[in-house]
Amino acid sequence: MVFPEFVEAADAIAIMSIAVIPEAITMLYSSKMLGKEKSKVILATKLLALSIIVIGFILLGPILGIIGLAIIFVVAITLQAAMLAIADKIENGEQNVKQY
Repeated sequence: MVFPEFVEAADAIAIMSIAVIPEAITMLYSSKMLGKEKSKVILATKLLALSIIVIGFILLGPILGIIGLAIIFVVAITLQAAMLAIADKIENGEQNVKQY
């Protein structure tokens, strides 16, 4: 092995690679919201993700190590994408209500 001290990081990289898809979804919805000038929604979801990461790092970091940190990162990015999708559905639902 060339770098034996980085063997444990391979598992974390594999876990963090799962976050690529939610991050792409986050970017799509962020661009859509910024186009509609809805930056407060993006700020709220970024703060949510940041608070999850900080709390998770403090709680799971010492317990699970680098694997726990990778898991928290994926959870935060996934929840951010979910919250942006929900906010977009709520906003579009209000605009597309049919008047009878």
